[in-house]
Amino acid sequence: MELSETLKKRLSGQRYLLVMDDIWDSKDWNNLTLCFPDDNNGSRIVFTTRLADVPLQVQPGCYLHPLRFLNEKESWDLLRYKVFLDESCPSSLVEIGLHIARKCHGLPLSIVVKPGILANDTTTRWWSQVAQDVSSITSNAPEQYMDTLVLSCNHLPDHLKPCFLYFRAFPEDYEIPAWKLIRKK
Repeated sequence: MELSETLKKRLSGQRYLLVMDDIWDSKDWNNLTLCFPDDNNGSRIVFTTRLADVPLQVQPGCYLHPLRFLNEKESWDLLRYKVFLDESCPSSLVEIGLHIARKCHGLPLSIVVKPGILANDTTTRWWSQVAQDVSSITSNAPEQYMDTLVLSCNHLPDHLKPCFLYFRAFPEDYEIPAWKLIRKK
């Protein structure tokens, strides 16, 4: 409580821009708003969230900007930039790279995880292996995925965590019969 009061006093009368990434709970947002004075001086707070109910807790009149999935070109551009930065992609990897970008289904988080796996080995063989079965790559380079998986898993209710983790036992894009998941429990 002392920290929030100190912050509010420091910001009082000041113009500020605050950017917060990945708010997971509307309770967190409600607690945070107590720290920021509204002095009608043009201060702004921008936050991102994956959860649809969090923005609904924001006071009326706030601007919401829901993001869309990336299209194939945007997905490829992002993947290519993250792997090669300002250098060009070798022509032998373009078709495979496009396939990998497509398999990310327009999800930026999925796309930005791949470059850590792809950048260190830019052989056609390795990229083809990644394109064929992304889930097999996680066993070869688990450190690249663990942060993302832990983040996703930690914010699930306890009763859904085992179900989430069981999906790792199945290949990517595999149709999973419910009975197989139930038997794993």
